[in-house]
Amino acid sequence: MVEMTGKFCDQTNENLQAIGKWIDYEVSLGEKREKLFEALGKLEVLTTDQQIIVAKSLINNNKAFELFFSLPDDARARMVTLMVSDKF
Repeated sequence: MVEMTGKFCDQTNENLQAIGKWIDYEVSLGEKREKLFEALGKLEVLTTDQQIIVAKSLINNNKAFELFFSLPDDARARMVTLMVSDKF
């Protein structure tokens, strides 16, 4: 019984750690989402309508969203230009 309780506690601890990592990831994404439109506004290649369209697209695609924030400004501008022209 003690061994079973120990395994249960270990599994619970692992689950709580995984949940904590997921929450940290979601908080980080939320902070980046708040900064997304500001970052897009710095790129002079987009109209306001295009900024909204690209923002929606990036928010719905986590991999592209993370890529956008990993790039320097000139590469971000190229990425969104490709997105607007349906080449991304």
